Amino acid sequence: MLTEHENAIQNFQFHGLTWGSSTAQMKSQFPSCIERREGTDDSVGKHEYLVQAQGTDGAELLFLDDHLYNIRLVYSPATTNEMGSWNTVLQRLVERFGLADAKSKGSDTGDDKIVASYYWRFEEITKYVGFDVYKFGVSVEFTDMAALWDVNARIEKTVNLGF
Repeated sequence: MLTEHENAIQNFQFHGLTWGSSTAQMKSQFPSCIERREGTDDSVGKHEYLVQAQGTDGAELLFLDDHLYNIRLVYSPATTNEMGSWNTVLQRLVERFGLADAKSKGSDTGDDKIVASYYWRFEEITKYVGFDVYKFGVSVEFTDMAALWDVNARIEKTVNLGF
C-alpha cells in the first residue's frame, strides 16, 4: 500500500497529463507546443516539447516511446517574487510530498549559481522530484526514474564512440 506522499507522486498530474500520457494527449492540451530538437533523439524514442502553462513561465515535457516520463517547470525571478518567494514553491512541494530527502543540499549547495537544492526520491515506485533555486530562476522537475533509466540505457547502446 502506498503512503500518502507516494500516492501523491504516483498520481501526479500536470494540467491533466499524468505519467504515461501520450504526445497526442499533450498536443490536445497544449496545441501550441514546440518540439525541442536538441532534446529529441528518434534513435532511442525520446522527444522533448516546450509548452506554455498557466502558473509557470514554461514547461519541458519529455516522452519515451510516446509516453510522458519527465516534467520540468520553470519560474522566472519575477514570477517567483509574485508568488512571495521560492519558499512558496518549496512549501507546496513539502505539503504534497513530505519533507525533502535528508541528503538534499538545502541552502548549503556550495555553488555560487545554486541558491538552494532539494529532492524527494520515492524508491519503491521509482519517482523523483527535484527542486532547484538558481539566481536566474526556479526549476521543479518530476521524473519517472524507470523510464529515465531506460532512456539512458538506450543512449549507451546507440552512442557513437568512434570505434
